[in-house]
Amino acid sequence: MSNFSMQSDILNCPNCNGETLHQESVNVYFRDEDSDVGVVAEVDRDTVSVNTKGDCISGNPSSRRDGVVISFSCECCEVIPRLAIIQHKGTTYFEWMNGKHEVKFGYR
Repeated sequence: MSNFSMQSDILNCPNCNGETLHQESVNVYFRDEDSDVGVVAEVDRDTVSVNTKGDCISGNPSSRRDGVVISFSCECCEVIPRLAIIQHKGTTYFEWMNGKHEVKFGYR
């Protein structure tokens, strides 16, 4: 996968550059700085789950604070792109994740 970039208002697949991405799920992580636990919300087409004492380390794209992961499906390829929104030292970053819940070009 590659660093996040946009040439227009369309979000393209990081694997094939296709324009037909569909949101499949969203995971949101809120925690105090460097805390292992916090609020974890998971939403997909059928379920909503909120845990106020959830594991904010596993799956969170930010090693120290809040993060969001949006999983997509692409009509043009088999890859499941995951877009991470990462808070790091007061700055917010957008990056595509690899398949292991680790940011490829990271702030972890």
